[in-house]
Amino acid sequence: MAYLAAIEETDPIVIDEVLKVCRNDPDKRQWLLQWADRILPAKPIDTLDDRHFCRDCIHLGDERCIRHRFRPVDDLPRRCADFLPKIAR
Repeated sequence: MAYLAAIEETDPIVIDEVLKVCRNDPDKRQWLLQWADRILPAKPIDTLDDRHFCRDCIHLGDERCIRHRFRPVDDLPRRCADFLPKIAR
């Protein structure tokens, strides 16, 4: 729907047809969603998200956190009061 609004499609017949095709054909729905992702503007970055990856912190050395003495699994960002970005050095 955001894509249709972005291209200023207002004809209810066209909108209904697009939604009908998307409901009935998973391949066409996937194609349209991927197309819309490329066309629509990027989603805004959440500036209130204070999570970081350990790999971006100066306290990570030899795959271990020097500050907290553990080996992080760095697949998800985490909150850490001691985080200092490597570029700030």
